[in-house]
Amino acid sequence: GAHVPPCTMSVIAAATWVKRGAAKEHPDKVELSKEELQELIASARKNLKIAENPDAEEESLDEEQGAEADPLARYNLDTYDEEEDNAMLGAGLAGLTVHASNDDDPYVTIKDDADEDIDDNTVTDKDNLIVVAQTEDNLSRLEVHIYNEEEGDLYPHQEILLSSFPLCVEWLDFDAGNPGSANFVAVGTMNPQIELWDLDVIDAPEAANLLGDKKSKKKGKKGKARRGHSAEVMALSWNQSRRNFLASGSADTTVRLWDLSTGDDLRVFQMHKDKVAAVKWNPAAPEVLLTGSFDREAAVFDVRAPEAVGRWKFDSDVECLLWHRGLPHVFLASTEAGLVVACDTRRSGHVLYTINAHDGPVSAMAMSNVVDGCLVTASNDETIKVWDVQGEQPAFVHSRGIEVSNIFTLGFSPDSPFIAHVGGAAPGLRLIDVSEANSVRRQFQDRMKQEWAEPKKDMTTLTNLPHDYDEALMDDLSDVEDWEEELMEAEGQHAGKGKAGASKTGDDDEAEDWDSILEGEGIPVAAASKAPVNTASDASRPAASSKSKKKKNKKKGKGKAA
Repeated sequence: GAHVPPCTMSVIAAATWVKRGAAKEHPDKVELSKEELQELIASARKNLKIAENPDAEEESLDEEQGAEADPLARYNLDTYDEEEDNAMLGAGLAGLTVHASNDDDPYVTIKDDADEDIDDNTVTDKDNLIVVAQTEDNLSRLEVHIYNEEEGDLYPHQEILLSSFPLCVEWLDFDAGNPGSANFVAVGTMNPQIELWDLDVIDAPEAANLLGDKKSKKKGKKGKARRGHSAEVMALSWNQSRRNFLASGSADTTVRLWDLSTGDDLRVFQMHKDKVAAVKWNPAAPEVLLTGSFDREAAVFDVRAPEAVGRWKFDSDVECLLWHRGLPHVFLASTEAGLVVACDTRRSGHVLYTINAHDGPVSAMAMSNVVDGCLVTASNDETIKVWDVQGEQPAFVHSRGIEVSNIFTLGFSPDSPFIAHVGGAAPGLRLIDVSEANSVRRQFQDRMKQEWAEPKKDMTTLTNLPHDYDEALMDDLSDVEDWEEELMEAEGQHAGKGKAGASKTGDDDEAEDWDSILEGEGIPVAAASKAPVNTASDASRPAASSKSKKKKNKKKGKGKAA
């Protein structure tokens, strides 16, 4: 949710997990034909020209339209050999050509062992992928890693170069050209276009698709409407039920609904007056969208009838949003002031409770995909905290320091109850097991399956750093338990009692039913969809060592660990 400005240091702005079984066991590898290489050369020349002179984009479009009669004219092949800089461009793009095996490459005389080559790229049904959006020294890329929880292994899979500083990533299971399953990732960057990358293709030289038009200083021609956002894309959410729907939020203050089957933006929603930092589809009501902005408001609406909008006002900017797992009518909003606010969508502006979670902005938070009510929050105070939000009032469970400053991304594995990633500024992405704390295991043991009853050993990091918890404390479990119990009691009282704005759900009969409003207009609505309609009210503010997988003879030139 937090807006991350470009910088020269190493920054992980976003990351996402890919569930087990979603990736191809043997990914495809790119081989460019001579014609495709020539087309990429022409495209690269055009992009470089526009980068040097943004106003040249319109002139380039005019040239293309005038050359439609001759499909090859746009490549300028007649004068191709006369241009001085073609040699460097051709060499760079030709280097992207990848042979499935070194046996097929005429320039390689020392051949690889075929089994080792296959093993480097093989993804098993027990592997997760972790896609990390990272910028280092102004070079932006996606680093895709394979993580096998059973073996405790984490190693690089592939690296994808990006056109601009990344701000958000979202995995999605949709391919317009394939009605079956897919393995794509959408990337929002400092550019207004959304990049779609196929993770089942290794060494792809460009995105599989782009949503929206490029940024241009020149206004479009009369009668030509601009597609997509006009500023950086800060938030993305894929609809798991309506698989061709993708929602995006931007610094241009708009929210857009995209049809991935056509690449068109179907609707534009002007719900906010400032940058849109977060968007989330409701998993239980797939037509309902939650949005949050730097205008200090969150909005909930049905994309089929956006006139009925529920609003919640906060005392500071909205950082992150998520829907409560198990309570589809409740969402959680984190703020710049360090609060986490639970909101009931059955009444506009209604707040269930407020947690004074951190001293600084709650820049990231996530709920376990397996264990009900397990919430983890993070802040730039270099701490993460675990909460139980399953009941009517939240309970503090555990707090630990972590050596990641300015945390921007936090997320649970889709297949494991307590494994999560944490990323921000250097030293890189961390994988943590929150059940390492006895207090966490005690709190959630009744909601855990037997195979997850014990914490994982030898947790992995991408930087091979030692754990940031105190090893001396871990050597004496009795001291740890006493310390955790005292801290949980103190923080639990602070979180659950004496908070302005904390209240029970209230009388559901007083909540106006969104279904009746929409049905009155002849719009069919799923029974699970509830709409907020009342005037929003202010949400009251409370008183104040692991190992990486060892690969034999790793391929040179692979993406290195963060």
